[in-house]
Amino acid sequence: MMGLSSPGNAYHPRSLALYLLVIFLVALLLEQWIALLTMLVCLTAANKYYGNKEAVKRLFVYGLPMFLLIIFFNVIFNQQGEQPLLVFALPLLGQCIIYQEAFFFGLAMGLKLLVVLAVFMLISALLPAERMLDLIGPRGGQAALLMVMTLRILPRLYERAKRIRQVQMYRGVQFEDGTIKTRAKSIRPFLLNLLRASLDESMSTAQILQARAFGSGPRSQYFQAEWEKLDWLLSSWALGIMAAGLWMALGSVSAAATVWLPVILVLVLMLPLLRRDEMNGID
Repeated sequence: MMGLSSPGNAYHPRSLALYLLVIFLVALLLEQWIALLTMLVCLTAANKYYGNKEAVKRLFVYGLPMFLLIIFFNVIFNQQGEQPLLVFALPLLGQCIIYQEAFFFGLAMGLKLLVVLAVFMLISALLPAERMLDLIGPRGGQAALLMVMTLRILPRLYERAKRIRQVQMYRGVQFEDGTIKTRAKSIRPFLLNLLRASLDESMSTAQILQARAFGSGPRSQYFQAEWEKLDWLLSSWALGIMAAGLWMALGSVSAAATVWLPVILVLVLMLPLLRRDEMNGID
């Protein structure tokens, strides 16, 4: 049977961070909508592959409206272009011309937004907060702890608020019905309970740190990630992706080569997504 080990354990956190940082930078550099669309497909498949299906749903539920707004504002207010795509009249704006250049620019910017969001979702899947400690190393104990606690603030606050809201709804508190004054009165105890729960958890965290004598000496490690050959391979792939991104961003891609760009990006982006046990064989 094929193994299903976690990708965060298969690679060193620094090689994973380098790979994801390169994808993020390449997404910011690229202007070709075909390449950005290919990256979005690859990143969506990667998120689903690593069990991040709920994040993918949220990406398209909340990201698609912003994607459409970006295209809308670009085609309506950006009148710089040479090839008209559509001509129509609006009640307040009068005659409006949609140029192909404005449409494809808005399409690229919208895809770029979705790609960046997909990269952050892939980071949460491949690099959980516990693995972030290995990015800094054993000498950066306080900085690593601060980074991990910062990354976990919003998810834990969301889960805590969700539980408190469910409890109050079971008690008959209505958050969406009634007048604005009634809903404001319902939100007040919710915020107070959320504040109390957050302060209690902060005190518990401080007591745990004090009990473990945090800060009195160097940070101990039960497991230390080691840099292996697979990490060199992943880093080499990352540098190759960066070189391809710079090559495309500088505009040195001919019309004939543009046809092969999606194929190249698919191969380059999907290769590091193989898990270690799948590369070594069957367990």
